[in-house]
Amino acid sequence: MGDGERKRTLEVARRVSSGGELSGRTVLIVDDDPAHVRHVRDGLAPHGYIFKEAHDGTQALSAIRQARPDLILMDVEMPGLGGVEVCRIIKANAGEDGFGFIPVILMTARQAAGKV
Repeated sequence: MGDGERKRTLEVARRVSSGGELSGRTVLIVDDDPAHVRHVRDGLAPHGYIFKEAHDGTQALSAIRQARPDLILMDVEMPGLGGVEVCRIIKANAGEDGFGFIPVILMTARQAAGKV
């Protein structure tokens, strides 16, 4: 296992407590549609997550810099920087001095999800 893989494994282990409990972990929801944000929050709130919100890619990057989330749920299509572009930026800055490893789940309400 290389240094990069070892650091990533340790980072994931740090984020998941020994009992597998994820309550209190921060989820960044990035979507330009307030109804989608509300829907995601309503679905995950009973599990004890802490939520941060961003309404476009630029806000998402700012939120990640301020307080690195444990998970990012992000819309694919947004004005300005879209979800795929933000993922590329996160990956390009995943080193020790950057964002580190942050899991990202891309969401879309469109039927063309196969293009992602």
